[in-house]
Amino acid sequence: MSLRALSSRVRRLKAIPSRVSAEFAEYVQTDLLRTFDAETTPEGAGWAPYAPRSIARGRHLTPMLTETLALRSSIDVRPLPGAGIRITAGAGLPYAALHRRGTSIMPARDFFPKSFLPRWEATLKGMIEREWSL
Repeated sequence: MSLRALSSRVRRLKAIPSRVSAEFAEYVQTDLLRTFDAETTPEGAGWAPYAPRSIARGRHLTPMLTETLALRSSIDVRPLPGAGIRITAGAGLPYAALHRRGTSIMPARDFFPKSFLPRWEATLKGMIEREWSL
């Protein structure tokens, strides 16, 4: 391999973390938003149905947690400079934590994963392997 070819390959390898981070951020954003559409936790467990008194008060929109769309719209996943991603959810929304944990009168309806999801790991691994082989 010539020095020029080697130099080109090193430049391409150097860009892998930022390219993968940008692609992975988009994937995670879409995946987290699906939890609202499917009314499930990111791990796949269904959210508790509305309580009868919530329905009586007119709270029966489908999908759940989307009355104002503020909580769903607060999900933000961005690539970090160089490598990695930053995930924020519920920023500036005091009730976001109540939905995640639940209360004595409201069941938890978690929209944020408890840990790095296996499907995220598999997807990230595939993205890295694809970029590495280019």
